[in-house]
Formats: sequence, C-alpha cells, structure tokens
Amino acid sequence: MSSKIDAGTYRFLTEMRAAVNECDIAPGAPFIGLYNITGVALKLQAGPVLTPMA
Repeated sequence: MSSKIDAGTYRFLTEMRAAVNECDIAPGAPFIGLYNITGVALKLQAGPVLTPMA
C-alpha cells in the first residue's frame, strides 16, 4: 500500500480487503453495495451490479 494516503483511508482499504478475503469475492465479480463509490470498486477489482466496467 502506498504511503501517500492518509491513515483513515489506509485503514478503510485494509478492512475492505479483509472483507473481500473473508467473503471470497472474486476479482471482477459484480457486487451489490458498491453503488456510487467507483474508487472502492476499482481497488477491490469488483463492479457494481448492472453497471458496465470500463
């Protein structure tokens, strides 16, 4: 993880990665709950349901 992000963002992404691992979400999987937070979807390599990924 880059040291160019603040501690809160780092903690959030670390917790999201742990959730992805715990829930066994495969890269590219459509995932309900990522609406309007594109950056998170990209970082988790998931995509909002019914939204085309570029």
